[in-house]
Amino acid sequence: MNSLVLDWIEFCSGSKQFDKDHFFALFSNHSSDEELNEVFSYIPESEDLRQNLFKVMSCGSIENGPYLLPTAHAVYDKKELVDLAVNDLKEMRRLCIDAGEGEIAEIIDNAQPRFSSNQDEYDYLLQADIPHFWLYETIGDHIAEHMKHDGKVIDAFLEALYGLTADYYLVWYITAPLCALDVSFENYYELWAKGGDYLLTNDEIVVFRANTMKAKDSEA
Repeated sequence: MNSLVLDWIEFCSGSKQFDKDHFFALFSNHSSDEELNEVFSYIPESEDLRQNLFKVMSCGSIENGPYLLPTAHAVYDKKELVDLAVNDLKEMRRLCIDAGEGEIAEIIDNAQPRFSSNQDEYDYLLQADIPHFWLYETIGDHIAEHMKHDGKVIDAFLEALYGLTADYYLVWYITAPLCALDVSFENYYELWAKGGDYLLTNDEIVVFRANTMKAKDSEA
C-alpha cells in the first residue's frame, strides 16, 4: 500500500494531521482496488461516489498530463456537444435561481450557443472576465452551503478529486450524492467525456471540442 494511502488512513482515523493539499495526488497515484477501498471506507455514500469516480476515470487518462484528460475519439457530433452544453446550463440556471442570482440566470436565458474549434479563443476566454466564472463561483458557494457532510476528511477528499480532474464541475458530478441539492451534472460529464467544454460569455454559450483541454485555472 502506498505511503499516501497510509497517510490517508491515519488522517481519517485522527492519529495524524495533514493539510488537505497533502492528498492532492491521492487518486492519481493509487495502484489497486484495495487502496481505493481503504480511501472510500471513510467517506459517506461511498458506493455511489465510487461508481461516479469509475465512470469518469473510464473515460479519461493521465498519461498525457498531470491530470485526467478525456480519451474521446476523433469523430464527434457538433450538435450533440452543443445540446449537452445547453442542457447543462439549464441545470446551472436552476441553481442560480435557487441561490438568488437572477442576473446570471438572465444571461443564460439570452445567450446563444455557438460551436468553436479555435484553441486560441478557448485560451483567451479562460483568462477573460466573463459570466462563466461568476457562474462557477455561484455554483461552488451554493453547493458548499448544501453539502450533507463536511469536515476535514470531506475537504481532503474533494481536494484529491480536484487533483485528479483539475475540474470542479467533474468533482461536483462525482460527489453529487453528498449534496442535498436537486441538481444533475450528468450533461457536463457526458460533454467532458466526448472531449467537449463550454464557456459562458455575456451573450454566447461558446462550445469547444479539443483533443487536449487545459485545466480551468481561472476557476480554481
